[in-house]
Amino acid sequence: MALLGCCQALFLATVLVGARKTRQPADRLLVLLLTAFALIVGGTMLNVTGQVLDFPHLAQLHTPLRLALGPLLYLYCQWLVNPKRSLHVRDGLHFLPLAADVIWLMPFYLLDGTAKRAFMAEALQNFPVEWKVRTAAVLIQFGIYLVLACQLRGQILFRPVSANRKPWTNWHKPGDGWLLTLAGIWVIGVLRLVFAFKLQTGLLVPACFSVCIYWAGFVWFKQILIDGRALMPVLPTQIESVPPLVERKYLTSSLTPDRGERLAEQLQKLVVTQKPYLQPELTLRDVAASLSATPQQVSQLINERFDQNFSDWVNRHRVEEAKRRLADPRHKHLSILAIAEDSGFNSKSTFNAAFKKHTGVTPSQFRESAVESAVLGPPK
Repeated sequence: MALLGCCQALFLATVLVGARKTRQPADRLLVLLLTAFALIVGGTMLNVTGQVLDFPHLAQLHTPLRLALGPLLYLYCQWLVNPKRSLHVRDGLHFLPLAADVIWLMPFYLLDGTAKRAFMAEALQNFPVEWKVRTAAVLIQFGIYLVLACQLRGQILFRPVSANRKPWTNWHKPGDGWLLTLAGIWVIGVLRLVFAFKLQTGLLVPACFSVCIYWAGFVWFKQILIDGRALMPVLPTQIESVPPLVERKYLTSSLTPDRGERLAEQLQKLVVTQKPYLQPELTLRDVAASLSATPQQVSQLINERFDQNFSDWVNRHRVEEAKRRLADPRHKHLSILAIAEDSGFNSKSTFNAAFKKHTGVTPSQFRESAVESAVLGPPK
């Protein structure tokens, strides 16, 4: 299980690295987090299986990386909260414990292979007190950063929001469930430290992390197949359409032509009367549930009727809503960000990209043009 999690972490990190030439800081942090986890699991497996004695120069190289997990998780959450946050020199202070651990281990790293092999053979037999103290320090540090991440989420959840925008509850990166899961794994780590700190239980915590990472990868790629978009940007390019997959999937579709006509009418009525696209966390499943249909049927309908995937279809309606608000003099006191949020967008960067894609101009250019038209009146 731990080996599978290690491979999955490296796979996801590799996909993220190759996704785009320019990545957001949060994506880079996630790559570092996944890579650190994979290296930690790999090093732990060398210890548990005893293969570290065959490769003594790899001994304890992974140990300081444990002190990077908490800071990387916290900084990752910070960038999810504020995507425009810039990198500060003070962010490096979070990694001072890691640097201190490297310095502490430097005398060991400078030993020759024979001395390292002798030390590790003795340590794996008796588990020195030093290892227990350092593991306790790791658990304390990770617990502190986990609390900080939860507090960060709470600040976003309870901040004032506009009338048409829900509180930020889409914490799938990481979600409420993920934070609780990490807390549970932390408890398991504490229990192991207190009651069963020995070589045989060394893979207990990494195995728990592996399950989470493997499940996350499954969810991300399943989401891609369901509605043409990922919960996070994990593909080389944004998925616009996947004709071969769509064609194969629709060969056994239950959406008959008559059913498709009725569903299209229901979808149009839903858009006009309830404006579900104003919900920032709207998913394909939500729309399908409102229409008493399956996600596959709604996805097929949108692909065939509008030649769009679900994400583009939703953003198109949100852009039209934003255009109405930007051109309305009653909303001139609102900032572009406020209008973007009221129109259903989660961030200004996403809004700007979608707006430019569907209109060919930026929101500010569109607003200036609308204001100018209102002042000068129609051309004579």
